[in-house]
Amino acid sequence: VVLTRIWTVADRTLGDLALNELEVRRTFTTDSPTLGAYSRFGWRHPGPVAFYLLALQNRAFGSGAQALSTAAVILNAGWLVWAVTVLRRRGAAAVATFGSCLLLAGAAMGINGLGDAWNVSLTILPLALFMISCWGILCGDRLARLPAAATYVFVVHTHVGVGVVATPLALATIAAVLLVPDLRRVHRPTRFDLVVAAVLALAAFGPIIGDTVRRPPGNLLELLRWSAGADRDVIGLSAAIRLLGRTSSLGFPLSSQPPRFLLWVDTDALGVAPGIFVAALVLLGGVAAWRRCREEFLVSAVLTVMWGSGLVAARSVLDPPEWWLVEWLRPLGWMTVAATALLTWRVVVRQFVPPTAGVRTAGVLVVAGAVGVAVIGEWRTVAEFDHRAVTSVEPVDDLTTAVEAAADGRIVRITTNDPDFFGENMLAGVVNEATRRGVDVCVDSRLAYKFPEELVCTGAETSVLLLSLIHISEP
Repeated sequence: VVLTRIWTVADRTLGDLALNELEVRRTFTTDSPTLGAYSRFGWRHPGPVAFYLLALQNRAFGSGAQALSTAAVILNAGWLVWAVTVLRRRGAAAVATFGSCLLLAGAAMGINGLGDAWNVSLTILPLALFMISCWGILCGDRLARLPAAATYVFVVHTHVGVGVVATPLALATIAAVLLVPDLRRVHRPTRFDLVVAAVLALAAFGPIIGDTVRRPPGNLLELLRWSAGADRDVIGLSAAIRLLGRTSSLGFPLSSQPPRFLLWVDTDALGVAPGIFVAALVLLGGVAAWRRCREEFLVSAVLTVMWGSGLVAARSVLDPPEWWLVEWLRPLGWMTVAATALLTWRVVVRQFVPPTAGVRTAGVLVVAGAVGVAVIGEWRTVAEFDHRAVTSVEPVDDLTTAVEAAADGRIVRITTNDPDFFGENMLAGVVNEATRRGVDVCVDSRLAYKFPEELVCTGAETSVLLLSLIHISEP
């Protein structure tokens, strides 16, 4: 569905997507990116691994907006396949419940669905796979260690907020493997494993450490200074509890816009039966522990840790909250729905209903229904993308053609008289398209936190082009 819509509608990227496309195109060159996507708060996310994982597919399909979306579809499809591979070792019911919810979490994620290459959207499926893999590790699955490590590095690099939420579970899983005798025997940690863990830690945090060494104090200080800023207004504990209660309410999976529950984020709205899925998860986990159902208890424990770290992270979200700061709630919510369904079946229903052919058929129908809902949601979201694509192509192309005409072999400084969201979004789109066409352009130093260093003007430019935004009232 997504690929069909991507390749039948012309498109140009704007704003954050244009800046991401610019960074992806720079990979494997002499100016390869060493940090992640920019933040509008003046720093960059820790690492560039997402740019490199999108780069080869992007080049193979032509290095444009459609190619970037195609690369994102391929990457997200890879996460889904890897997740199903891990889930198969946890049984058919785990594949049915978690697989269905993975589809629902992935559908309609971002402005063009599974093809959304925005760094916030790119973390949704990897975070879900990370939770599933940690569950597998605690159940004794040695093969789950690789996806757990890969997804952790990915989310830390791609969005620092998601990395903060994932880190407590990563540390708890490592501690369990090292300290619990049964897990220690299964995983048999050796010196080689410790070396590999050190290499992975370096891969996760090496880019931001390297940046600090190269230009001290660098991006790390800016990130820490912003995080500790006394002038930051945050939503606080009570609003965070309401936000998490809404995400674990019946309104989450039963949203009127299936399968996406939009968090545009009204912290006063609680949804229907707020917190019901978390309460059910904890209760069923307790029943599983009482009945010595080890795997079922462990999935409850994994998600409980994630909800705890999520609560701590949510209370520090800026006030008023923006949905892109808490997008990690979506995969957490869907994985909780999946775990509740799995535990209900294994701990309660299966005790009274034998797994007959009719029950298996019902399970297949539920999965088929989830696939259908996911396809509908994906189609609706990508249909909205069509309108944005159509309205962005002509102005970006016209302005880029004007830049080419003004350049004539010279460097062009591109500026805008509109410092607000729209003007800088269009500016990013034109800069990206101009560099894709091979035109030498640069931007004002005030935008240095957004653009690569080599695209920041030095004062030696021979031509200036002004992109002027005029606000016209409706007739």
